[in-house]
Amino acid sequence: MNVNHNVVLTSLTGLMGLTFIGGSLSISLNTALASLTGLEGLTYIGNDISIENNIALVNLTGLEGITSVEGNLSLINNYALTSLSGAEGITSIGVT
Repeated sequence: MNVNHNVVLTSLTGLMGLTFIGGSLSISLNTALASLTGLEGLTYIGNDISIENNIALVNLTGLEGITSVEGNLSLINNYALTSLSGAEGITSIGVT
């Protein structure tokens, strides 16, 4: 699933019903996105999570339900990211 290049996107709350992604999750270049709230229902990502170049993102709140990421977890160039709060539930990364 890709949520990329949406310069006025401020919320992911429309995705609240999502529980499972069989592939990758990419969230990048959403310059107004300050929170990942709306992804709380996710418990599993079947491949990579890539969160990049979201200059307003301050924490990972919204990812609390994810326990397993089968691929890599990449956090790159999120300049306002001051906390990994929200990622506490991830217990395995890269396990296939």
